[in-house]
Amino acid sequence: MAYITQRNSTFYVIDYTLTAATRTRYRWMIDHNIAPRLGDLRLDALQPDDLDAFYAGLVTNGGTRH
Repeated sequence: MAYITQRNSTFYVIDYTLTAATRTRYRWMIDHNIAPRLGDLRLDALQPDDLDAFYAGLVTNGGTRH
């Protein structure tokens, strides 16, 4: 099972059973989709409204940053 952890404002993918290609893809998704939108929030402070806004932004912008 993979999970994301956060140190300061940097997100990390943790799972030693993932292939290198999967870890690379997860890292890309974090860097390009998650961190730009949620990077200022601590993972342990995320609220349902934060995630709703995050998902709505992905849908509205087609997964790209605008």
